[in-house]
Amino acid sequence: MDVRAALSARANRLGQQGAGLTIFHGGEMSEAVAKELRKTGTEQGFAVTVLSLDTLSDWVAKQTLGAGGGRAAAVFCATTLEDYEPDEATAHCLQYLRRRTGAEDPGPSLVGLQYAVLGLGDSNMLATSHRSVSWATAKDCNQAAQELDAWLEQQGGVRFYARGEADERTGSTAIEPWIAGVWPALKTAIVSDLPDYRRAV
Repeated sequence: MDVRAALSARANRLGQQGAGLTIFHGGEMSEAVAKELRKTGTEQGFAVTVLSLDTLSDWVAKQTLGAGGGRAAAVFCATTLEDYEPDEATAHCLQYLRRRTGAEDPGPSLVGLQYAVLGLGDSNMLATSHRSVSWATAKDCNQAAQELDAWLEQQGGVRFYARGEADERTGSTAIEPWIAGVWPALKTAIVSDLPDYRRAV
């Protein structure tokens, strides 16, 4: 029996049977990308919910992650504005995650969360700090996504797909291939946990 083929077939059935996926966004740029992810995710068979990043705390409170043994899958689209600062919704989300590390507000562990992060930035925004931005790459204008990715992992989440980073100055060409790759990666990541992921939104 071809084990790889069997796993691939089961992964395809996973999407067809409506596994839950939540897509979080922050900022105008990421909202548009989140809508595209919802469209393609629905076509892939996922039950997709789109939420603002500033609602993450409420979403986490409704999950049974960590000690509850729950499973959830989420994609995070985070925007970095000028001077390396996140948009308002992403900033609220990061503040929440930072606060959870303190004894006064530890919150439930994020163990059981499978996640991926897509960063959206614009290196033109670096012009306020630098005379020229010709040297800049997507990595230089996606600090919000980088920090969000690190916090999610630090608090128990498992990255199922490598972080993507797009730069509007160069046409955000990284978005389309990242979206194309996220679906097979997600199906593979949660194939063994199908019952737990069903409608996990």
